Parts: sequence; structure tokens; C-alpha cells
Amino acid sequence: ASGPEIANPGSDELLLVDGVGSGYGSMQVLWDVSLRISRGEGVLLLGANGAGKTTLLKAISGLLPLKSGSIRLDGAGIDHLRADQRVRRGAGVMTEQGVFPTLSVEDNLRLGAYTLPRAAVSTVMKDVYQLFPELFGRRRDVVG
Repeated sequence: ASGPEIANPGSDELLLVDGVGSGYGSMQVLWDVSLRISRGEGVLLLGANGAGKTTLLKAISGLLPLKSGSIRLDGAGIDHLRADQRVRRGAGVMTEQGVFPTLSVEDNLRLGAYTLPRAAVSTVMKDVYQLFPELFGRRRDVVG
């Protein structure tokens, strides 16, 4: 079997959410949500409690099924993939409840990078510490 179709190889488009509808069981929470994120772009998702922010992230990461629409990551359709397969491709969600309280800050970050090649982890860790310098100072602290 061949892999997912690549729509725009070399494109700057990292994530495309097109007309997504999703929810919990029979309760639909999202209707026709679309967004496009390009490589290197920073995105902030804001909204009131209950607006659907977490639902959207869960739908993108495969933790909730789509009722409509499609999702492409790096030009490849991912809406047919299971959540674990999406994580390996870089689409996952980790909430504040997703930390391991008995581990250090650095150990928690390394767990989040488990799908990366070993050689890339130190580069990613440096990038994270540049973005969040306070984490570097507390990297050996136990989270809980």
C-alpha cells in the first residue's frame, strides 16, 4: 500500500484544517472550522470556555472523530490515521494534565519528543529553552 498523497510538495503549508465538524457522541461542537498554518508561523487559539478550542485540537490530533471536513499535515491527508499515527507525524495534543508530576521538567519535555530521531532531540530542547528561558532554569525541578 502506498502512503498518503502529497498535495503540494515543498509548500510552506504545514497544517490545513478544511471545513471540520466534530464533537462528542451525538453532540456536535464544531461546525465548518477552517484554518491554515504555515511553516514558521506562530498561532494562538483564543476563545471563551466551551468555545471549542480543545475540541478542535482533539479533532486534529485524532482523539475525536471528524463528522465532516478534512485535515492535512505537511500536505498529506491525516484524517484517516489513528491518534498514535498522527503523533508520529507531528500532530498531537498535550494538556496541562498531560505532564508527569514525578518527573523533571526536562524529562517531561523529552517524553514529548519521543518520536524524533535521537540526534534531533538536543536541538529541539535548545529551541524550547530559547523560547521559554524559565524552563531552562528549572529543567531539573520535579514538575509536581
